[in-house]
Order: sequence, then structure tokens, then C-alpha cells
Amino acid sequence: MATPNQKINPVILIHGISGSRLISKQTVFPIQPPPISKVEEEYPIWLNLLMSTVPARPIPNNDVEINSNPEKVSLKTLGWNLPDSTISSRTVPTITPAPWWKTQMTLGDDGITASNNEDNHPVQGFKAIERIAPDTEPDFDPETGKDNRYFAALIEKLVEQGYVKNENNNQGNLVAFPYDWRVSPKGLNEKYGYFNKLKDEIQKQREYNQKRVVIIAHSMGNRVTQYFLQWVKNKEELGEQWIHENIERYIAVSPPWLGGPLAIRFLGSDDPIVLGKAAIKDLKSVIQSYSSVPWLLPITKAPQAFLNTEHFAFVKENSKAPSTINNFQPKTIRDILTDGGAEQTTLKYQQEHYQDDDLIGSIVDGDGGKLVECPPVQKLDVIYAYGTPTHVGAYYLSSVEEIDGKQTKSLRVAADLNDTGGNFLVKDGIRFEIEGTTEQLIDGSTHSGDGIVPYGSLAYHKHWQKNKSLKTEIGDHGFRLSDAATYPGHEEILKVNEGINKILELLRNVHLD
Repeated sequence: MATPNQKINPVILIHGISGSRLISKQTVFPIQPPPISKVEEEYPIWLNLLMSTVPARPIPNNDVEINSNPEKVSLKTLGWNLPDSTISSRTVPTITPAPWWKTQMTLGDDGITASNNEDNHPVQGFKAIERIAPDTEPDFDPETGKDNRYFAALIEKLVEQGYVKNENNNQGNLVAFPYDWRVSPKGLNEKYGYFNKLKDEIQKQREYNQKRVVIIAHSMGNRVTQYFLQWVKNKEELGEQWIHENIERYIAVSPPWLGGPLAIRFLGSDDPIVLGKAAIKDLKSVIQSYSSVPWLLPITKAPQAFLNTEHFAFVKENSKAPSTINNFQPKTIRDILTDGGAEQTTLKYQQEHYQDDDLIGSIVDGDGGKLVECPPVQKLDVIYAYGTPTHVGAYYLSSVEEIDGKQTKSLRVAADLNDTGGNFLVKDGIRFEIEGTTEQLIDGSTHSGDGIVPYGSLAYHKHWQKNKSLKTEIGDHGFRLSDAATYPGHEEILKVNEGINKILELLRNVHLD
């Protein structure tokens, strides 16, 4: 067993949305006749290579056995974080997810517990975040050589630098801390006790290593970290003193400080969602059941809203009118969510899980509350990639369709709409900010975002830097990926040397402080 190097600061890794594997436990599969009666076995649901078919047997929780069936490996995916500029759902195979899989992935009316009361939850430890889809794809793309994994490359480099994984009951100084990314902070507290456990782990690492902890969070993991820091700050027995005693530095990677408009489309549109080289149909109701997704909606009334546009959605009600830009009318986020059928899910969660939470505040048509405050740490370093065409809105066609046996209002992206005028590019009904074209309010540059998060959201910390009364030392480490036009920086940043080396450099600086 390797011994941790106690000369280096312990590190805790916190992933983003869809960034950890989920498993479930079920007694009988939904087929007739049941292959095995009353079998109780944990099996993967995120991600699962049989998600598009009804399984004929219990799915093995064994990577080797799954990988021995290469004819079934058809879904290449890393989550729903691929940008529209990279791949289009109209040019890839469309998959209809199996009912059993949708049931397992859907949360109940409270947005916290599983809809079928089954025990489904995150995998624990490094296995959860190193590879999201080990059963469906090779580690490296055979055509491009690109890394298909998630945190694995960064973890390997950290181990080379002397870090030891905290696993198998050892006291390693490198910790993976997965969470149920479907669930709001309220749910993480109530169902999992997540923030208490995170506090205990940080304190344990601090006491054992006699060094303060570095938190490295990616994407929505930054929302989790922000909430955790506010949670600690507002506990009388902890407060900012505990943060300063136990946390050396917070490294925010690809942070959605002001949210991202892409979340609106997932919640409101009936279009398929692109996952890798496939498009998955009928996921809107599944995603709407997740109380975590409001966390990612754009914050439109922040003290300084640097998202470069007041509107993220435009709708054409009259299907007979030609699809030209002028025939689409701007709609609020609330309008889109209402038309998309999210009144009893997303909008309810926004009220009960966010607006009513003193540690957050209003998001939909709100000022974001504490989400737009600088995290109460002594050192904050923000690493982000820019230069990829990034979704900042969409144009929808409104119609009435039969969905789940009911006549329902439906929104679908106007796939034939294109426009090259103005500050944004409209391609296939999607509005993009473009490198070299879109002038950014935050700093006057013409950068675009990372393919998922707009530049103004990634770089919102620049607004905090101007506040001379803040005690936080803020480092800006934005850079343009060498192949940003082809590969989105949002996840690529954790896999390429450009991103990993910036993290390692910051950790080396910690050791020298």
C-alpha cells in the first residue's frame, strides 16, 4: 500500500452533472416471464449499454462481462454535455430509451427520491468519476485518439505527482467525492447527508496530513462547492473560521457562475438529446424530474448579468408563417418551462428547493442570491477554456402534439432557421456566441464559451476581482484550447495537457506557499 506524501496538500475532486455513475437495486426486471424470481442485485443505470432495450436477464455489475459482448456496444457517450456545434441530432441514430431505464432514472414528485422507491444512488469512490461509460466505449477513440474518459487523466497525473488514492480503507490524500447529480442541495442534505460527510472528510484529511485541503470542482460541481461553503459559513459552530482553517484553495474548473442557457432547452424542448454519437428521445420528463437542473438555469438579474443577451428563447406560434428571425417572439425562461410542461417539476423545485433556501435564492427570473457571491475562501483559482461555439439560446416552433397519449403543447427547435447577422450566429435553430465575433460585456473581448457554458458565465469571477473589499485572492486562468473549434473545452479541459498542467502548476504553488 502506497504511503501518502504528507508534504503535499490533500485534494478532493467534485464532478459535474451526469459526471458520476449511478447504480440501482431491483428485485424483478419488467419483462414476462421474469428470468429469475426475486433477484436482488445492484446494476448500472448511468450509463448502461442496454438502456435502449428491455434486458432479458439481470444486467451484470461486472465490467469484464459487459465488455465481452462487443456487439452490444453501440452507444458512445459521456453524458449530455456535447455542444450543438459538434454534432446534430438530425444526423445521428435516434434511440428510444427502454421504459425500465426511464423509470430507474426518474425521480419522484419531491425531486429527491426515486420515482419507483427503488434504491438507486451514485457509485462511490474513483470508479464513479474516472470513466462514466466504461461498458460502452474504449478509453481512447480509435479514430481520433481523443480521451473518452472523465477524471481519469487528471487522476493519473496526480498519482504520478505523489498523491495516493483514498480507497480500499487506506488514508490516501486524493479523494473522489461523488454525489447524486439529479438532486438539489436540499435533497443532497436530506437523503444523503452529503455536506456533513464532505465536511467530515475535509476535516479528516486536514488533521491526518497536517495540511489544508484543496477542492477541485468541475462544472456543476462548482455549484455543489459554492453551496457547501455557504452551508459551512452559516453554521454558528463552523463559520468562515472553519473554512480558513481547513481549505487552502478552491480550484473551479469550467464553472457556470451565471448558469447556462442549454439547460432551458433540455427542460422545455421535445427534441432528442444528443449523447455522443446517438440521440436519445423522450428524455424531457426524466430531466424535468431532477431538482438539480434549476441550479444551472441562467441567472438573468444578477447584479451584473454578463450573458450578452436578455433573451434565451424565441417562439413562433403560427406554424404557417415562414421561419424567419422576425417571426419569432422572445419568451422568458418561465414561459418556456411552462409551455414545456415543467410547472409541477422544475418551477416547483425552483421555489421549494432554491428560492426558499436562504443559502441560495431565486434563479428563474431572479438575481441568483448567494450563487453570484464570491465563494468565502482565501484563494480561488478559475480554470476555463474558451473559443468553442457555445449555445446561448434557441428558436422554437410551437405546436400541439400527442405525447404520452395526451394532446400536449410541444416546443421543437426550428431546424431550418439560419442567420449570420448580428452579434450571434443562428445555425439550425440554435443561437451561438462565436469566437472573434461576439463582443463580451464582462471584459470587452470577443471570446466564446467552452461549448456548454457561455464566456460571460465562465468569467464572472472577473466581476468579483474588481471588488477591492473582498478578502479572496482570485486567479484567472482562462485559455483557448488548440482545437477549440472541434472539441469543446468544457470536459476536454480535464483530459488535455493544457488544462491538467494548469491544475498541477497551482498545486505546486500551494506546496511552495
